[in-house]
Amino acid sequence: MTDEKTMQQEFPLKLIHMDEVEATDTKWLWYPYIPYGKITIIQGDPGEGKTTLVLHLAAALTRGKMLGSEEHQESVTVIYQTAEDGLTDTIKPRLIAANADCSRVLVIDETEQCVSMTDGRLEAAIQQTNARLVILDPIQAYLGAAVDMHRANEVRPIMAHLGNIAEKYGCAIVLIGHMNKSSGQKASYRGLGSIDFAAAARSVLIVARDKENPQVRVMIHAKSSLAPEGKPVAFELDKGNGFRYIGEYDGDPNELLSGSGGKKKGKLAEQLLMHELREGAKSQKEILARAEECDISKRTMVAAKKALGVQSEKKSDGWYWSLPDGNNARMQECKDKEILHPCNVEQEGEINGTEDSEERAAAVSAAEPCEQPACNT
Repeated sequence: MTDEKTMQQEFPLKLIHMDEVEATDTKWLWYPYIPYGKITIIQGDPGEGKTTLVLHLAAALTRGKMLGSEEHQESVTVIYQTAEDGLTDTIKPRLIAANADCSRVLVIDETEQCVSMTDGRLEAAIQQTNARLVILDPIQAYLGAAVDMHRANEVRPIMAHLGNIAEKYGCAIVLIGHMNKSSGQKASYRGLGSIDFAAAARSVLIVARDKENPQVRVMIHAKSSLAPEGKPVAFELDKGNGFRYIGEYDGDPNELLSGSGGKKKGKLAEQLLMHELREGAKSQKEILARAEECDISKRTMVAAKKALGVQSEKKSDGWYWSLPDGNNARMQECKDKEILHPCNVEQEGEINGTEDSEERAAAVSAAEPCEQPACNT
């Protein structure tokens, strides 16, 4: 009871009249994925490329660029704290490889004392440097030694404090975290520790490997409180070429997380090409228009074109695509399956998943007409 009285004396009642509050628009570091003045969480399984993606984003921002764009913008100062990688043998080489302006990347010295989210040095560094992006990697390393990350009552005030700092200085704070192995939870809540981490963040991004293209990693927007969820975007990681940003990536986010989304879109693109070119050459413009009606991107169609060996020919009125002479293995695989409604993912899966010939015939007969104009030809 004494504690309640003390709290009432220390924190007198203050009421905010909403008619006196000035409305403002959300500002963005990277629309719609990372807002300024808020907390964003980027999480994923170990080794999926979370840190690499964030470092390349930070590197581009220090040069006044954005991933996938050559347009110039104001250069950004970044504070980057990591408890998992060495500065000299890992972080600096990665920044150099990403062509970062290292004079704009700052690290709070933790030689004598580790930094935590409630450490006064963090706010002082933001204020002193006018940093617009703060990265803490990983989350659990910066909670503080006495905090149990699984207890909501301990996590909540720390996240609220960090959110207040982000809002006060208008900087984007990005927390990098690992995922737990539970498959029954919503993706945004699969991060280690209390769900209050995801609840406090205004944006949650998940980095996962495309199981059909292991060198491709996909960033999926699992939670977005301030804007419509962004489309999945991808980047490529391999030992030979390093990091390459790809951009928007086809596939349902939940399917991509389970490893089936990219595969389905690729199959549908191949089947659509076989369907459209079955009677001869057709203009590239018309084919891509059909693909758009089926919600298949140009990038996916071009990949399918390459896989099938589709040929291109320049005519007076534009480029035309045609199937190659003879069958290759990929074309035969498509021919072995009924090409009914290339845009209907669910139906395509049901029919192609039926092995018995009579069952397949029954499935074909029972298939409902596709609503997409591209399939009604």
